[in-house]
Amino acid sequence: MVGSLFIVADDQFPFAEKIFSKFGVIKLVDGRHIDNKKIKNADVLLVRSVTKVDESLLNNTKIKFVGSATSGFDHVDIDYLKKSNIFFSYAPGSNSNSVAEYVLNSLIAITRHTDSPFSIYTKKVGIIGYGNVGSRVKDFLDVLNIKYVLNDPPLFDQTKNKSFTDLDETLESDIITLHVPLTKKGKYPTYNLVNEKFLSKLKSDVVLINTSRGEVIDEQALLSFKEENPKSKLILDVWRNEPNINISLLEKVFLGTPHIAGYSYNAKIKATEILFASLQKFFKT
Repeated sequence: MVGSLFIVADDQFPFAEKIFSKFGVIKLVDGRHIDNKKIKNADVLLVRSVTKVDESLLNNTKIKFVGSATSGFDHVDIDYLKKSNIFFSYAPGSNSNSVAEYVLNSLIAITRHTDSPFSIYTKKVGIIGYGNVGSRVKDFLDVLNIKYVLNDPPLFDQTKNKSFTDLDETLESDIITLHVPLTKKGKYPTYNLVNEKFLSKLKSDVVLINTSRGEVIDEQALLSFKEENPKSKLILDVWRNEPNINISLLEKVFLGTPHIAGYSYNAKIKATEILFASLQKFFKT
């Protein structure tokens, strides 16, 4: 079978034709325009976060393997894939360095483009979510000798590591940076984690950074918070309803970017390598 597969891949995969040609024929498609018709006869689908992978996309196709060049998978209906016996692979950690660099560079931008003095060396950073990205942010802060606290309730439950702080203490920080997966179920759902109650505990001049998922924030609550606390600074790389985002919120941010924090060349290469290895293993080459 290997060498005769039909693979549809997002055209943003670097060197996709060269790398995946070992497995068969490659068709590159704009990820936002991948639809059921384009993958009808495909065996393998390789996507990024801009492609929603669910029953409406995969119904009546030949897809056996779905790979996502992302560190999360909230754009993928995992239950449907399992039910349909379709193998799924993704690339956790592939963009962690890039996102951590985005966070640090955003803070440096504040020091250079603000009316009042701002030194990150006198601030405390609250890192919410201590996975691949959050731990990399922590590593950078260690190198720079910047104070921080860590919050990750699910990980604390697993490890009982006393270096984790509770949410209330974390929210007393000068800078809050979010690195959580998007979850709606379980003991610690992150959907609308940043809500009115969360925001009420923040400092009036807080710096709030979100590079995780847009749905982690209640945007209307955040708009109200910003109006009541004009000295606060918002740095948002992710939004609800991308790409049809809330323009009113965009107009209030210190820095707004279109979900590109982890979208570096190195991150794309790493994700491609991970999916290539997964394909090899799946098809036993």
